[in-house]
Amino acid sequence: MQEIDAEALIRQIGGWTVLGMSGGRWRVEGGDSVVFPVGRGVLVRVTLDPMDTYTVTRERTVLHGSRRGAVVTETEIENVYAEEISEICRKISFAISERLYNRD
Repeated sequence: MQEIDAEALIRQIGGWTVLGMSGGRWRVEGGDSVVFPVGRGVLVRVTLDPMDTYTVTRERTVLHGSRRGAVVTETEIENVYAEEISEICRKISFAISERLYNRD
């Protein structure tokens, strides 16, 4: 596991993008991920991979019903390069599901 440099990631994403998608809120989790809360029970997780690329996921915590508290991965994009991270984080933070976000 590589340690993520959160400050460098924030610079790569861009301050305005972080502000727009999470209100400037973020935290480091597990040493290799930075998490941005983007809505009620919804977050964007950026994880540093061993090949110095990122995996960006949009996760939702189920708030009601029998699955309450379960975490559902709505979208996951692997092998994201630093040059792409800002656009992908911005788009995935507003995407409702993988059907609405197409990397190509």
